Order: sequence, then C-alpha cells, then structure tokens
Amino acid sequence: MEVAADGYTAAFASALSALRLNQHFPSAARLAALMPFLGNRGRVRVDDASGLPVGGEWARLWAEHAESANLLTTWADAGAGGEAHRRRLAELSAIAGPPVRELEIALRYRDGDQVSFLVRIDRIDVISGTIARYTMIVSDRLTGDEAQMIRVAGERLEPRLDLLAAQDAGVAFALLREGHGVHVEEIVRGAIGPMLVPGVAGPAELRDLTHAAPILSACLERASIDLRDAAVDDPLAHSVVLAAPRQAFGVSRQRKWAASRADVTALKAWLSGRGSRNLVYAW
Repeated sequence: MEVAADGYTAAFASALSALRLNQHFPSAARLAALMPFLGNRGRVRVDDASGLPVGGEWARLWAEHAESANLLTTWADAGAGGEAHRRRLAELSAIAGPPVRELEIALRYRDGDQVSFLVRIDRIDVISGTIARYTMIVSDRLTGDEAQMIRVAGERLEPRLDLLAAQDAGVAFALLREGHGVHVEEIVRGAIGPMLVPGVAGPAELRDLTHAAPILSACLERASIDLRDAAVDDPLAHSVVLAAPRQAFGVSRQRKWAASRADVTALKAWLSGRGSRNLVYAW
C-alpha cells in the first residue's frame, strides 16, 4: 500500500516526539529527522498490517545515505531538479542514517573472571520493517583488559544476533538462553509501532476505531531472571511467550500511544473498554 509521503511522514514524526520514548527505544529524534527522506516520488510504501514503512523503504534510504557524500561530489546536473536533488543529498549526508543494525557493548562490572556487559542493538529489520532496540544484560567468564573482553563478547554474541529481528523479548530471551558461552540475564525490547493510518493500514483490532489522523503506538517488553510472573497490558498482544518449565524468567509488556488531540478521547474509550490502562499522549 502506498500513501502520500508528506502527510504520512509529518504525522509519524509528530507522533514519535509525542510518545516520550525512553532510552530503551531507538532514538525518536534520529528517526524523526529521517522521515522527510523516506519514500520515492512523493509516495511511501507502508505495510497493511503494521502501518509502518515497509522494510524496502528503509533499505533504500540506508543505501542512499551510505552513498550520499560520494554522490554529492559526482552530481553534475545543474538544472532545477538537479539542484533540489543535490540539496536533498547534502541534508541527508549531514544526519545519521537509519539504524539497520547497530551494536554497542559496554562493561558493567567484573569480579575476577566473571564479567557483566550491557549490550544494545538498534535494529530496523529490512524484511519486516520492525523498528526496535534490544537492551541486554549478559555475563561471561573472560580475562584481559576491557577492550579485549568487549571484543570477545561481541564475537560470541554476533552469530546469535540475527535472532533479534522481529521477535518479542520473551521469544528472544528463550532463544538466546539456549546458546552456550555468553549468559543472557535480561532482555528489554522497545518497539515502535504499529501505526493506524486512516482508511489505509494498521492493526485489525483498531480498524473500527473512529479517528481523524494516524495513531502511533510503542511497546516496551522485558524478560528477565529477576522477574517471576507475567505483567501484560497490551490490547494488541495476541500472545506472550512465557518461561518453559526448565527456564526461570518472567516477562512484562506495556504499550503507550500517541494520537491527534481530536482522537485522544475515542482512543482512551477504546482502551478502557478493553481494561487497559495504557498511557495516551496527544500530538
């Protein structure tokens, strides 16, 4: 499904800012800055079910951003269209590109050869279009200086990170705990979306909701050995992965929303009817 780029990206950027996303989500400011560059010939392809840009839109933008500096030096078209394209490339090259897959590892503490790391993966999955940040606490037995230990931890984690695409925190936690080497203690996943686009796309559960403008949601999930129960407040959750008998972890999952001021009352009524106490912000 295609939508007009200007209205869609402006609404997405405004809703992103209104959601007040914390450090467990990809940077809202970074994504909002990228919005004007999404799409081609004034149109953006969005997923019917999620209302988010399809993965191909992010892949195209990632490739264009990677080449923007080189293209600037070779672009020779002096016409009006050429100058507009040059200006677009200059603006794009001046900002950070889409976080298709970015990994950061930091040392939390060490006790002898027992080492704990904070791992952060920002991911826009180019297949599903899922936009998420995974924040993990992992431990391992390592020696050496800090740089060496971070390098080794990264090498041990790398083969398993492809699992972190569109999986929720419980699924990712269960899968990563099955591996050997690095021990996963906690995964927090902050995912942006889905988004309800009037008359175009969005979750089936929301299609009957009367609304004047796009409604964006974001979901925060945690799976941790420090949790023992499940605490879920997400009216879009069809199912939530819990621990198997041999695994000891709990999960929590909450969603929040950003709607236009004209739609806040209707959305709050919809949530209340489902027993949800989700936060709703106006944009």
